[in-house]
Amino acid sequence: MFVCFLMLVSCGLPYNVTCTQLSREYYCGDYLICSSQGKCSSCETDSQCPTKFYCKFSSKFNAKVCNYEPLSHDWDKMMIIGTIIILVSNLMVAGAGIGGGALYVPILIIFCSFPAHYAIPTSKALIFGGTLATTLFNLKKRHVKFDRPLINFNIAALMQPASWLGTILGVIINSMIPAWLQYTCQVALLSYTTWFTTKKGLTAHEKYKNEKLKANETKQNEEQDEADDTELKMEGEKQKAFDPMIIWILLIVWAVFLVLVYLKGGQTTGSVLGISFCSSSYWLFTFLPFPVLFLFCWWIYSIVKHYPIIGEKAEIHSKETTILMASGLLIGLMAGFLGIGGGIIIGPIMLMLNIEAEEMTATSSFMICLTASSTTVQYMLNGILSFSDFLTYSVSGFVTFLIGMFLIKWLLDILGDRSIILFILAGVIGVSSILMVIMGTQTIIEDIKNKLPMGFRAFCQ
Repeated sequence: MFVCFLMLVSCGLPYNVTCTQLSREYYCGDYLICSSQGKCSSCETDSQCPTKFYCKFSSKFNAKVCNYEPLSHDWDKMMIIGTIIILVSNLMVAGAGIGGGALYVPILIIFCSFPAHYAIPTSKALIFGGTLATTLFNLKKRHVKFDRPLINFNIAALMQPASWLGTILGVIINSMIPAWLQYTCQVALLSYTTWFTTKKGLTAHEKYKNEKLKANETKQNEEQDEADDTELKMEGEKQKAFDPMIIWILLIVWAVFLVLVYLKGGQTTGSVLGISFCSSSYWLFTFLPFPVLFLFCWWIYSIVKHYPIIGEKAEIHSKETTILMASGLLIGLMAGFLGIGGGIIIGPIMLMLNIEAEEMTATSSFMICLTASSTTVQYMLNGILSFSDFLTYSVSGFVTFLIGMFLIKWLLDILGDRSIILFILAGVIGVSSILMVIMGTQTIIEDIKNKLPMGFRAFCQ
């Protein structure tokens, strides 16, 4: 399903491709029907389209195509159940510091019967609204030891441009791999990150218990610990660790990346420069962001190298810079390759860098917000997602994530154990893994029954 969607966006509508009614979705996508002549073609009436699709004229394609309009449908039982599951999931995802795409997409497809080409943009709109709420919620929070926000803009500025570069390569790979390989890699990655995050959570919980036990041994020790903490905070408040300039640079990078996407275009969207898909100019603009964004990375590095980045006292050196940029590149590559949001990868990688749980969730949410905003804008400009649907999904994500943040804060204030954030993260990733297994198994069985190709495909065909 993800591959079909990416082929549709990258390569245009497959008119006149040979098909059958069983293989229509694979060869024709969701927009076209399989005609009585066995060819992919435009629709004429609603009855020719799949269930819950409507035949309408599209200015984007200059033809009648099947459109999915979920908010105007009669809401059946499964649609209501799926919506409730997503809203409840938002409360948990809010505290995990991830977008939740690997959770939303399977729920939308399995419970709500969303087609992949609409489930993905819907999840991005939910993620944008949710991570925007999380970012605004965390903006006023300050780091305990340093004079900067809880959100580590230094790390975000170094990782995010590299992440966008990785996405370019990942999407190319994604459009060529078979569905069975994609799902296998997804489940393997999600299973590993679930295990790793759970292990980190257990370690953090054990550390909390030991610290609490020591603090309760004597009142004198407890008071001394409080005095030490106060001293550390005072020292941290004196040490500046953030330059607001890097936020503006990140926004510039975001705009440049978005502009280059539209200059390059695709066969469905076209290029404002008239560039043909898979031409030499197309590939030039595909890889043009690499030197451009590397220049921005150098600019960012020249600003942040004087401030603490990882840990309490670490200053940025070539080793730390390489680790952060390579991690960002890996995050984007895996996100584009596997068709899931980078947030589910960002969190575990930051934990590997020994970034504390609260700082990790705040920074991860900010980075996901940037990525989700750019992809959502593209979906709307491409006509895949209407503004009214975007507004509905974004507002619902914003409200439920905000409620989730307050619930997590309430739990942390009561329990005092920050490891709960890691257990929530592990739980969300674990559930995502199970849903991916279900969805992947269903898709592969259907492909085998319909005798669809199971091998690799050319990117430009």
